[in-house]
Amino acid sequence: MRKTLVSFLCPLIALAAVLGAADQADAQVWSLADDFSYVENSDTSTWSYRLDDNAGTYPLLTTNTRNAMELWGTAFPDPPLMWSDAEGY
Repeated sequence: MRKTLVSFLCPLIALAAVLGAADQADAQVWSLADDFSYVENSDTSTWSYRLDDNAGTYPLLTTNTRNAMELWGTAFPDPPLMWSDAEGY
């Protein structure tokens, strides 16, 4: 009986390990830095860049042409652009 139980459990443990590894391999990973885009900003895009308006509506930001040098006077060699609202952040 003991040998039968061991011979039954070993393949199940091996199968569980394989299924667990396959599940990990299929996991979707997102990165705000790596997936950042200047061209997509919609409700259906991977990321949506929005205004925190404190009203809970979070409207989409409308422009991506503001740069850090203009905003903060910081001397970046190649100023990064940021999503913003037409009138501010």
